[in-house]
Amino acid sequence: NLIYMYFLTDGYNAVPLISIERKEGENYTRITAPSEKITKELTKNILKNALFPLLDDIAKFEGLYSGIMGMKIKVCKNDFYILEYYNGFQFYDLQAFLSLIDENLAELFYEAAEKHLDKRNCIDLERKFSYTLAIKKNEITENIQDDDYFVTEDDNNIIITKTAVTMNLAKKYLEEYLETICNKETYKKIINSNEEVLRI
Repeated sequence: NLIYMYFLTDGYNAVPLISIERKEGENYTRITAPSEKITKELTKNILKNALFPLLDDIAKFEGLYSGIMGMKIKVCKNDFYILEYYNGFQFYDLQAFLSLIDENLAELFYEAAEKHLDKRNCIDLERKFSYTLAIKKNEITENIQDDDYFVTEDDNNIIITKTAVTMNLAKKYLEEYLETICNKETYKKIINSNEEVLRI
């Protein structure tokens, strides 16, 4: 399974931000977070054997890197393979992160810039799950007016996020809302593909 992980680093230290699973469909992209496949032990392994060696190499040639580092990871049981690194968030992963973060972002980035992440072990996230759908604008048939959903847009897509105490509830709420605002054929495709989402 492909998982996208993001870390905040000051060049010396790093703390995990979020783990995300993403699926591309014909007229939509689905993002679920956090991934239940990423354990604390696996996170420690990724930091030790992938991220810290990368930061050391960057420091040798370019100087200390401070900011967000992302990875596309293939997880196989308790092992992992890095397929790609990213400088910052990709696609709609940022919205999933923002829907769950329970800290002041300005303070976090200040700590990274001032090389103070050694005082941190983690980032505070809400004890919820985030379910996001990025849907082509021409597939949305009704105006979106509901404060219970985190909604943004880009040139081509409407991005809708719902959080809940379980992934199954977040998925249920967003699908019920989607039925009232989305093209019926696209809605059916999304519902059918979403049967594989883990019921957490």
